[in-house]
Amino acid sequence: HEMLTEESMEVLLEQTEVIKFQYEDFLRKHNHLNSILLQDEEVRKSQLEILQNIEAQQRELARWEKLKDLIGSADGDKFRK
Repeated sequence: HEMLTEESMEVLLEQTEVIKFQYEDFLRKHNHLNSILLQDEEVRKSQLEILQNIEAQQRELARWEKLKDLIGSADGDKFRK
């Protein structure tokens, strides 16, 4: 048998355990960050919907303001001037 390393089996097993722990820690962090990204995407979609609703309400308000300007006041004040 040709040895590929000078390390003993015990040292290699310890290193394997350390790498395994680091990998599991990496996976936990990866999953956590992925969860945060998914939440961020949902928040962005919600904010976009809110923004679209605000824009629609602003257009509706502009329509009513234009109509009000065309009609004038209830007491005819606009036409007296």
